[in-house]
Amino acid sequence: MEKRLETEQQQRVTIITPQTWKISAWSLRHYNETELNNTLKAVNSAGGGNFYFLDYYRKKIIVESPSSLILCGYSKAEVDKMGFDFFQCILTDEEWSWLDRVNLACYKFFFNYSKERRQDIMFSYDLTARTAKGKDLVLRHNVVPYKLCKNGNLWLSLCHAWASPKNRSGEPYILDRKTGERYDFIDDTFVKSQTLLLTQDEIAILSLMVQELSDEKMCELLEISSVANFKYKKRMLFQKLDVSTSVGAVHKAHLMGVI
Repeated sequence: MEKRLETEQQQRVTIITPQTWKISAWSLRHYNETELNNTLKAVNSAGGGNFYFLDYYRKKIIVESPSSLILCGYSKAEVDKMGFDFFQCILTDEEWSWLDRVNLACYKFFFNYSKERRQDIMFSYDLTARTAKGKDLVLRHNVVPYKLCKNGNLWLSLCHAWASPKNRSGEPYILDRKTGERYDFIDDTFVKSQTLLLTQDEIAILSLMVQELSDEKMCELLEISSVANFKYKKRMLFQKLDVSTSVGAVHKAHLMGVI
């Protein structure tokens, strides 16, 4: 297996799948590209137009919107033709070296997880892409297993990309969306973080954020002594979730399954 992984890295293949795909003909018909595009149209309408699928079986990038950030200025037709080779156009050698290390650790983590729990995890990281015009674009990626093969191998992932506030790649972590447990990338492996789980008060704040209420109104409903105290609690919540806005906090909480 190690020799195979080494060969794949030399070929600059970012996908590490030591198991074979077992996909029935019925499954292939049901999850065809038209079906996936219909799913993307729905989530893009609700979430900002930067969702796409990775099809590890066909080695394809499925993007519904031609304006998706992941295209980096390339046309959808160009990306459809290149498949996973597209990533060689948007990543420098240095970026590939870093991503190979992260992907190797990520897939080892994935295959060590029980088959029943693999769809509960989310992989997140900042990645610097080179646009068609030669400019660097730092994107935050969330990658969630969408469809697994019968043997638990990864078939389809739903990915969400957006412009990161950071100026370079980094901060990869894995989140168990069911338990809220986080695993940080340390010494080329993912290690369980000591980050505390959300408290009931924090979950209550998130539940009110969904309603897009003002800080003053949420402070009143939660019976917090002052708006300043509420803002402190909210700031600590943002820090724990590693977000900077209420929209980001709600999105992360939905991924974790806490609201």
